[in-house]
Amino acid sequence: EVVNPTRFWIGDKELNLFFSPQANSEQHIINYLQTAEHDIALPTYLITRSEYVDALEDLHENDIQVRGAIGDPSYHSDLFDRLTGFADVHDHSKATDFEGESYPLLHHKSALIDPMNPESGNGHVITGSMNWSRNGNEFSDENTLVIRDDDITNLYFQEFAARYFEAGGSDELTLVSTVDEIDSAPQEFELRQNYPNPFNPVTTINFKLPKAEVVDLEIFDTIGRHVATLMDGKQLNKGNHAVEFNGSSIPSGTYIYHLRLSNGQSISRTMTLIK
Repeated sequence: EVVNPTRFWIGDKELNLFFSPQANSEQHIINYLQTAEHDIALPTYLITRSEYVDALEDLHENDIQVRGAIGDPSYHSDLFDRLTGFADVHDHSKATDFEGESYPLLHHKSALIDPMNPESGNGHVITGSMNWSRNGNEFSDENTLVIRDDDITNLYFQEFAARYFEAGGSDELTLVSTVDEIDSAPQEFELRQNYPNPFNPVTTINFKLPKAEVVDLEIFDTIGRHVATLMDGKQLNKGNHAVEFNGSSIPSGTYIYHLRLSNGQSISRTMTLIK
């Protein structure tokens, strides 16, 4: 027996789960979209229902910023054309990397509510297996998961930024790393946001040491593969330090820069390379 909705918590994070076709998940998604106070991000495979577009247009008319990267706009291209008429939404299927190669199909089924305001208390992630289509809502056995948490919304937004810029988006996005909020390093040990960010292809990483330290500084991709070593056991004096990173040899995307001290303390942040 399917129970709709299913509400539960993981730690202090609230989750709501809806199952199609029993739940009319489409309406629940629209209801959550309508709670946005600032902005919405749409990393979404397709939108074939005018009800979604109507809701997004109403939000836009109420000064809610709508941004998106759509994986395949050929499904109901008229709706995609409507979206691009009022929203900052782009066709990800035409995106290519710096070598002219197409990116993998963007097959997300997601929306992010208020991701640019990570301390608003209103951050939501809408995700799951259900496409934003009639079939997904009325016929298929699918799930829609809604996570209410600012930090998780922010993490999804960092991934969205890479897809948005790949698809041709150019708006300035506020990408806030939340990793150091749970880090055990003392406040005096600082790893600052790289500048510029997004960057192409050179950026500068700044950090502050409260005392002389032996430092490792490395770059990883979002699935943990090592990309570059900028410092390997380097002895540095107390104070502010800056390191330049040149990403000309790697593809566009989101990367993690990780600073580690010899005493085991570490901090990580994310950065986005756009070519």
